[in-house]
Amino acid sequence: MTQTKFFLPALLAILGSFIFYSCGKCGGCDDIVTTTGAYLVVNENMRDLKESAATGRILINPTTTETDGDRKCFQKDLVICLNDGLSASKMSLKCDKELLLKEGEVTALKNLFEVTFVQASSSSGSEGLPEIILRADSKMAPGMYTFTLEGTTNEGKAIKDTATIIWF
Repeated sequence: MTQTKFFLPALLAILGSFIFYSCGKCGGCDDIVTTTGAYLVVNENMRDLKESAATGRILINPTTTETDGDRKCFQKDLVICLNDGLSASKMSLKCDKELLLKEGEVTALKNLFEVTFVQASSSSGSEGLPEIILRADSKMAPGMYTFTLEGTTNEGKAIKDTATIIWF
């Protein structure tokens, strides 16, 4: 993993409401942040299924590159232009095994973006992508569950990453 992978999403979150998409007077950007892909972040805590504390969380974060912009004038406001992006409609997130969750069952290899009870209302900070919360039922088989993210960015760059959660 590169340092850029973790730094830029954090920088964008800090800037939050200070991000402007274009300089109103002369056009252009100070910095251009381009989405190049995505990766999964999971909590790797192993919890006891019998104690009903087996909650897995999956975040989808963009990988980005930053280049100098083409802004010609100097204003006080920092102008960052965002290129490309991520959308759940262009991606799938699947698990290699059946998930027995408190809210219901999810068959193996079912796209979790299509299972409404799996998606939390809070955002992962990745352009509105949901944080996936998996509350395991005590009937779920202990073991390693591998999640695969596949798809494309909004402009068609390939995305693929895997992550595991171990429940016992």
